[in-house]
Amino acid sequence: MKRTMLAAAAILALGFASPAFAADSCKDEIAAVEMKWKNFVHETLGTDGGAWQTVGYAINFAKKYCAEGRDNEAFQTVNLMHRWMGDKEHQIH
Repeated sequence: MKRTMLAAAAILALGFASPAFAADSCKDEIAAVEMKWKNFVHETLGTDGGAWQTVGYAINFAKKYCAEGRDNEAFQTVNLMHRWMGDKEHQIH
């Protein structure tokens, strides 16, 4: 009974803390992708420039989702950007 109460308290505490942790993680993920994107965008020429502009738009959407607390959508957008840039080691959310 005591273990059950402790487990329930821990789950409840994590539930309240999750939005704060998720927001930080969301912002960190977006910042990492944005830094990488800035390096890639300087290397693009010709028709590839349109694709990199799309990554820029996606970054803005991810920031919007993150600010609204829609972490799942933000992480899905971040993972899409990772795939566009050819990353093999993006986090799965």
